[in-house]
Amino acid sequence: FRGGSAFDPEKLPGLASFTASMLDEGAGGMPATAFQEALEDIGARLSVNIDKTDIGLNLDTLTEHKEEAFRLLGLAT
Repeated sequence: FRGGSAFDPEKLPGLASFTASMLDEGAGGMPATAFQEALEDIGARLSVNIDKTDIGLNLDTLTEHKEEAFRLLGLAT
């Protein structure tokens, strides 16, 4: 989705990158370690990519764990 570094406010350079890097640092009241463990427990991996004009989320998981993986993703976003 649109939201890369080109959209950073003038007085807050790096905001998009910082925000993207925080997406897997805890979620929905879960601390970062608990969130990462929940992903690991189902063999899921969440990665965030950011460039000048876009932020992308990639969620890798087995089909059998997709509902839980998407639930966890929903907590992070």
